[in-house]
Amino acid sequence: MKKFNFKSGFTLIELLVVVAIIGILASVVLASLNTARTKGADAAVKATMKSLTSQAALYYDDKGGNYGNISGLNSDCSTGVFSDPNILQMIGNIRNNHLPNGDLFCTGDGTTLSQTYAISAVLKGGDSWCVDSTGFSGIGNAETSPGICQ
Repeated sequence: MKKFNFKSGFTLIELLVVVAIIGILASVVLASLNTARTKGADAAVKATMKSLTSQAALYYDDKGGNYGNISGLNSDCSTGVFSDPNILQMIGNIRNNHLPNGDLFCTGDGTTLSQTYAISAVLKGGDSWCVDSTGFSGIGNAETSPGICQ
């Protein structure tokens, strides 16, 4: 009877090729996940800011038709309508969980009984999302004009 001696297994080159292919596929997947994560964070900011608009309308009704004393542009967002505990919690959530640098700007018309407000956030995707007292919600900026998005 004759014995056959076959060497079984993979060569070093074959293993290196497989590892290289897996590495390339993993990098593609990770890049896609990072994009999805950015879009998800931006969507969360937009949704929270839309909820903030509803809460501000309730504040407006409770205070007899004004948004309180919002003095021009302020980045701390702590005066007037922005001092409402529910709105402060939303602002804190936006700042702490979703914004790259905490870039959030709040404005009012600068009067004691403000009739307008606007709040904008710089999203991870690079755009600036803005909501204001007119009901506007979209790409815009609250830094340039007191109390409205532009």
